[in-house]
Amino acid sequence: MKILSLIPARGGSKSIYKKNIRMLGGKPLIQYSIEVSLTSPLIERTIVSTDDQEIAEIARACGAEVPFMRPNEFAQDTSPDKPVFVHALEWLLVHESYEPDFVLHLRPTTPFRSTMDIENVLNLWKETGCDAIRSVSLVDGISHPYHAYVENMNGYGEPFINDKALQKEFFRRQDLPPVYKAHGLVDGYTPRAIFESDDMLGEKLKLYIVDDAIDIDSINDFEYAEYLLQRGKVRMCSSIEQPKC
Repeated sequence: MKILSLIPARGGSKSIYKKNIRMLGGKPLIQYSIEVSLTSPLIERTIVSTDDQEIAEIARACGAEVPFMRPNEFAQDTSPDKPVFVHALEWLLVHESYEPDFVLHLRPTTPFRSTMDIENVLNLWKETGCDAIRSVSLVDGISHPYHAYVENMNGYGEPFINDKALQKEFFRRQDLPPVYKAHGLVDGYTPRAIFESDDMLGEKLKLYIVDDAIDIDSINDFEYAEYLLQRGKVRMCSSIEQPKC
């Protein structure tokens, strides 16, 4: 099986300048995703898609491939994932005649994953023949959508799910139906799902359920990630010898 891991890392970040290469635990944020990809024996190629030369240089120094630069139109604040993945797969097909069987999506902003996470996701794909996999975690009862509120057109608050029967049936936390939130620890797609479905999820989506995952989007997130690193509370590469930048 030809397994490709694609790490999207654009240069323009409004929340934190050059977020993807900001230092975390003494190394650039993107290095965590590159390391775990290179450490996994199941991954054939590790490619970074970026529009930024500095990110490209750091990615190459960490051992990743950067065979192309991402076009600016696919590197905007509002750019969805699909064009980034379509561009990468089309470039590899045209320039290298390379077609992967499955594409892993390793976001730099979700740095704490292990090779076991990657193995679990790939095994789930092989066992089920699904089109895509999303890594998720269970939503806490307080944050459950049945307990959420919105403002109506008159400016007054009302339940997000405004159904009295459902509110009565699922009033207690232990009665709530399980709901999961996506966090991007390890996602994966077949090339067909990438090309043929708008959301890259295809028709058969499987969930890879884990306890939780930190998604770094703010200075507070960086500080919390540093805190977790110092206390050894995160998923990491499982190999003894890890690649170094």
